[in-house]
Amino acid sequence: MLSQMKQTIDPHSLSGPQFKAAFCYGIKQLSLNRESVNAINILPVPNGDTGDNIRKTLLFALSEMKDERHIGNQARQCARGALLGARGSSGIILANFLIGFQTAIKDSEKIPVKDLIYAIKKGCEKVKAETGNSFEGSMADVCSAINAKLSSTQIADQTLVYAMKVIYDIASRALEETRLRNALLSKIGINDAGAAGFFYFIEGMYRYTLDIPLRRIKTETSLSSVPEDILIKGVLYTVEFLINNVTLPVEEIKKSLSDIGSFLLLAHEGGD
Repeated sequence: MLSQMKQTIDPHSLSGPQFKAAFCYGIKQLSLNRESVNAINILPVPNGDTGDNIRKTLLFALSEMKDERHIGNQARQCARGALLGARGSSGIILANFLIGFQTAIKDSEKIPVKDLIYAIKKGCEKVKAETGNSFEGSMADVCSAINAKLSSTQIADQTLVYAMKVIYDIASRALEETRLRNALLSKIGINDAGAAGFFYFIEGMYRYTLDIPLRRIKTETSLSSVPEDILIKGVLYTVEFLINNVTLPVEEIKKSLSDIGSFLLLAHEGGD
């Protein structure tokens, strides 16, 4: 099936059908490794559901991708779906990435590699704008690494396969670096669950583009193996909700909600 779909790929551009197929393979790769993501300690709360949250967010985004041909419509639809169906903090960060991504696609039925690179950069920039430094060692770090590398590397005139390999390599290195930078994670040899889940999604799209099989990663890390004395205490729960029909500027909304808890993460369409 994969080889049949691969026959239609233009080496220098990405069409709607290709984008949707790659998106599906990203979800499949994450699904294969969902339990290993769930098993990673999630700071500050070891709740063991980040793999589920990212997968559900992506599936909701996919369910809203009604257009089969037009990549501009698809990008808008999946961004809206991710916004409405975001689960957990990782789902909200992912929704922000897709919202930023779709702003660069606009009304294109097919995009060249340079526009794809620009869209990925916009997605990463949106994540940075919404997370700041509050989520160090997370999916946001992978986005920051991708954005920095794409800003300094000339790959716009390269093939889609080359571009996806560069992005995959960046994400792989960034995932390792999040573990090494975070002293707590380094002690137990694991990565942040959100960063790992995002990496698997990227890896699936990369594997679709290169026409190579999906893979399940074996891991022995589990919540039960995390030493009790290094878990962060004092965080009891998270609160998630949607706000509809509000005309206040985003910064005013953030200010009004700032007393709810230690970290506030917002996903929204538009720049205001």
